[in-house]
Amino acid sequence: MDTPYVIERRKRVESTQDIARTLAESCGGNVLVTADEQVAGRGRSGNPWWQADSNLFMSLAFRPRWPVATWGRIPLVVGGVVADAIDEVLEVAVGLKWPNDILIDTNKVGGVLVEAKDGVVVAGCGLNLTWVDPPSGAAGIVDTTTEETKNRLADSIAGRTLAILQGDPDSWPLAAYKIRCVTLGEQVTWHRGGPAAAIDVLVTGELLVRTVTGDVPLVASEVRHVRAATLLRDGSDS
Repeated sequence: MDTPYVIERRKRVESTQDIARTLAESCGGNVLVTADEQVAGRGRSGNPWWQADSNLFMSLAFRPRWPVATWGRIPLVVGGVVADAIDEVLEVAVGLKWPNDILIDTNKVGGVLVEAKDGVVVAGCGLNLTWVDPPSGAAGIVDTTTEETKNRLADSIAGRTLAILQGDPDSWPLAAYKIRCVTLGEQVTWHRGGPAAAIDVLVTGELLVRTVTGDVPLVASEVRHVRAATLLRDGSDS
């Protein structure tokens, strides 16, 4: 079977996101771009990617069949796919901090950025594969890695993502995502107040939180901070 995307593998780039978008717009098909080093990358809210000792930076550009109104689920889909691929290829279990940070214990080892413009979605992922002396709050995933392993990991993420997006937008692997989601049961601070306890992830990708006045679904831009829960079971503040 033909590969459902064009592959562009590079050593050093400014941004895999920008390259993937440009290539997808010119060829009209799906494009996967990978790199070992990214010098002008960006994360959610404009944050740059960390540069570990060995990295995988990748971006997958595609035109979703899903209705535009459901595209807010794609970052969670990709986060779950990345976690599954790490489990399969690297044999390391990771958690997900909603919506799509990749964690080992409490340390961040990667993240996902999804951008959409003119019908093209670009799903980017940055992973710290190895890191001998990481800063506080970060970590590498494995002690050693190879180019062949990086390629397998990127191809697994791309293939799994496109396969899920061929299906029903209401049937993405939500149950599997929630099993990995370390945010559930934690306390969040959000822009209209707090504290609120994270109690569920909805099929829409929203985080459902329980406040003293009721349950509220939140999108990622509304959440400011996540930490150990301090709400009592009856929903009152502790």
